Amino acid sequence: MTRRLSFRLASPEEGPMLTSMAYASKRTWGYPEDTLDEWNGPLDVLEEHFLSETFFLAEEEREGRPVPIGFFSLMQVERGDTLDLDHFWVLPEAQGRGTGRLMFEQAVREARKMGARRMTITAEPRAEGFYLRMGAARIGGKPTVVGGERHVLPLLELLLD
Repeated sequence: MTRRLSFRLASPEEGPMLTSMAYASKRTWGYPEDTLDEWNGPLDVLEEHFLSETFFLAEEEREGRPVPIGFFSLMQVERGDTLDLDHFWVLPEAQGRGTGRLMFEQAVREARKMGARRMTITAEPRAEGFYLRMGAARIGGKPTVVGGERHVLPLLELLLD
């Protein structure tokens, strides 16, 4: 069975919903609640984030209406030909069904439409394998401290040419 998702731009008014989705998704990794924001910064999606990032909402149709199941954002970085996949979250009930793959493919299409030739990703450590399967390559790491312990977040890139 082929699943179809629809994608649309998210609006700043949807920030609280996106924030809830990000935390719900992050919780599936089993981290203590007090360390969720330590891994790669707060997961809150605030109105001001819409000034520097473009947010895309993934929806699937249920009972004739669109239901949000995930979102991602693309953010311009210093390098003009590069966009950063800043947020990438799938609700727990939509995980394990190909949602992430479909969302990632859409993120690549959107990045190309926005003129990017390269996409960078600072990955959740337990999601690195997913991004590698999607064609990204590890190019380094980003140090972080979580619960007083040092960690290195995988830094990946995907060439879009």
